[in-house]
Amino acid sequence: MKKNLRGFALITSVLIISILIPLVIAYIARVTAEYRFTSKFYNSIAAFNLAEAGIERALWEINYNDSVFSGWSSSVDGGGNTTITSPASPAPSLATLAGQTIGEYTVTVYIPSAQNPVTITSTGFAPNKLSADEERTIILQCEKNYQFTRGIVGLNSVKFSGGAYSDSYDSSKGPYNSDITSPLYNAGQQSSVASNGSITLSGGSYIYGDANPGPDYPFNPPPSPTVVTGSYATLQAPLQLDPIPPAEISSASTNNNNAVIDPAILPPGTYALVLNSGGALTLPQGTYYFTSIKLTGGSSIQVSGPVKIYVDGGEIDSSGGSFVNSGVPKNLLILSTGPEIELSGGTSFIGCIYAPTSNIKNSGGCTIYGAIVCGSNVDSGGAALHFDIDLLKISPNFGTYKITYWQEIKQ
Repeated sequence: MKKNLRGFALITSVLIISILIPLVIAYIARVTAEYRFTSKFYNSIAAFNLAEAGIERALWEINYNDSVFSGWSSSVDGGGNTTITSPASPAPSLATLAGQTIGEYTVTVYIPSAQNPVTITSTGFAPNKLSADEERTIILQCEKNYQFTRGIVGLNSVKFSGGAYSDSYDSSKGPYNSDITSPLYNAGQQSSVASNGSITLSGGSYIYGDANPGPDYPFNPPPSPTVVTGSYATLQAPLQLDPIPPAEISSASTNNNNAVIDPAILPPGTYALVLNSGGALTLPQGTYYFTSIKLTGGSSIQVSGPVKIYVDGGEIDSSGGSFVNSGVPKNLLILSTGPEIELSGGTSFIGCIYAPTSNIKNSGGCTIYGAIVCGSNVDSGGAALHFDIDLLKISPNFGTYKITYWQEIKQ
């Protein structure tokens, strides 16, 4: 009897084991599969984050570190196009706060000689490049935010009245000439005007180009083709103006060419420039720093260019004087953080003004050759602005790159 019981127990144990083994094997297989899936999912997310980290690193370098890319390799082809590549070994990596390496990434930055668009390709590898379980690649394009892409940008508003108008020309082809019968004719309809606020046209004013107000300020009624020759649709996205970096202004305050100015006009250690009674100041090529500028009594600032003038916090008032530029608009660049700029008196201004915080008033028949970027702009009394499209090729060095295209490339 005991032998029979032992035999039955043995058979039962064998049967149970034979049943359990497949179940255990299936369980282990499932756990293993889930582990592999979880690991692969984790590595996929990590690789994607690593690719984005490479993109962010490249964007930071070209925007804020003057494209230094310390430790990266760089080459320039015969067309002046630059290719910058991250180190191959060891590749850049990311780590947790505990010091555990998440993975590695590689980045290639292609900067064409024209500066636009820049293409960034970044690939993330997890857990590492040599034995990657997952790879994710992102390609991105970005363009330099050039400051002078329109004749007038008034961030808050633009107002034309009293026959004021705006058109365009190309200074690289010669002076402005609106005589269509002349072989030297040099006038066009590319002087776009834009604002996040309203654009007001009255009293026979017109724009040879586009006029694009903010989304909340559509033209009502729409302007006729004789008033606005181009598009008059509202902006699809708000304008964003890069501020003048405080570090750049600070640098200009200590590294400038003010020393060439006669001490009788600007005593050493002072920066508020005032010219009276026909006074004339000639500024040779260089960088100058003032806290304000006031011209009265027919006085003038003459530039032999290229000249860059920083005005830090104060007003610019040339209503009783003038800026005289014997060259092209790009030879005179005024950058202001002040509240007001006044140009008037029937004189001409040849240059470009970047003053995102300033209200600019142009009256009394003052003709501007160049471009204006400001907080708000008022043109009246027959004032004219001839946008120099040659300014499309230049930009203050603080312009940042804006993303225009982003896509993940499937492996």
